[in-house]
Amino acid sequence: MLGIRVGLMALAVTALVTYLASRAAAGQCGAVQLGTVRAAADPVCDQLVRTLSTRVGLAAGVATVVILLTMAGLARLTREPAPQGSASAPR
Repeated sequence: MLGIRVGLMALAVTALVTYLASRAAAGQCGAVQLGTVRAAADPVCDQLVRTLSTRVGLAAGVATVVILLTMAGLARLTREPAPQGSASAPR
């Protein structure tokens, strides 16, 4: 269950960051707004912006997974006592 929730959260963060990064850098390529369609004046620049925004989104999604799993592991450590005979059990 935790894996599903973490996966969905990472997917949502990836999609949101990719969209926002793409929108933030959209004007850097000299794009022309034609009604509701945006046409890039330089298609190479537009493709570069899309590629980089996708990479930023994926990096944010991976970071979200790492942070959430670290938080879950630390929460589990504070709730459960160490098993007898383990290295961290008091003697």
